[in-house]
Amino acid sequence: MKPIKIIAVDLDGTLLNSEKKVSPQDQQMIEKAAKSGVHIVPATGRLYNAVPEEVKTLQGVRYLILANGAVIYDMEDDSVVMRAEIPREQAVAIFDFLDVYPCIYGCYKNDQSWMTIEARSLIDRYIPEVTFRQLISAFNETTDNLRDLVISHGFDVQKIQLFTDDAALIDRLLVQIPQEFSGVVTTSSIRHNVEINAMAAQKGIALLRLAELLGIDQKKTMAIGDAINDLDMIKSAGVGVAMANAFSREVKEAADYVTSDCDHGGVAEAIAKFFF
Repeated sequence: MKPIKIIAVDLDGTLLNSEKKVSPQDQQMIEKAAKSGVHIVPATGRLYNAVPEEVKTLQGVRYLILANGAVIYDMEDDSVVMRAEIPREQAVAIFDFLDVYPCIYGCYKNDQSWMTIEARSLIDRYIPEVTFRQLISAFNETTDNLRDLVISHGFDVQKIQLFTDDAALIDRLLVQIPQEFSGVVTTSSIRHNVEINAMAAQKGIALLRLAELLGIDQKKTMAIGDAINDLDMIKSAGVGVAMANAFSREVKEAADYVTSDCDHGGVAEAIAKFFF
């Protein structure tokens, strides 16, 4: 048995299969690890209300890393362990910057996802992935004016995300936005989006912060993911695992091990290899 004490696992494309469900083999292996005292920590770009109930109720799950690490949430105590947010004035400046590009965008603030009514009407054009369109339709609130909402409600922004069908623009903005705006980091969870967070809001930072709070050494941490927004935690963990379905070569190259894809028990395979 390897000395793994905490396993951070991404959701979309990792723990959730193509049908957005947890496979029986992954569930069984997670519960087996949990019974051995391992903390299972879902680490996602989603907010709390978009995390499936079957994930929240998995044995061993108490803490959630949300919005790419902007929030660590303790479900047992119903408390926020950590927040790392974009100041609202800077968020509005980023909105202004994005307005000149062929994209739509929205933001997470106060644990709720928002976009303009106009942007919501264009999701079929800019978001090819059906499951992400469904998520936006299910969990996004709409407003006439996103800037006014951000400023007037008095809350900072947990994440900004944009969608575009221009692959070259994705590559450009991933690099350009952190150059234009200090203290932010860009990632991506699917091929057609860019996600913008405060520099301190990264899954790897959140994982190590939670491990520290739980008295767990970095060497005893494990992270499993498939996308650019998982890269930081794959690099930061004692054991980093990439899914076979990872769309970025960089993610696979950073990992200690490449496991099977999300439709073939990749999470279960990784846990079995490095824990049992």
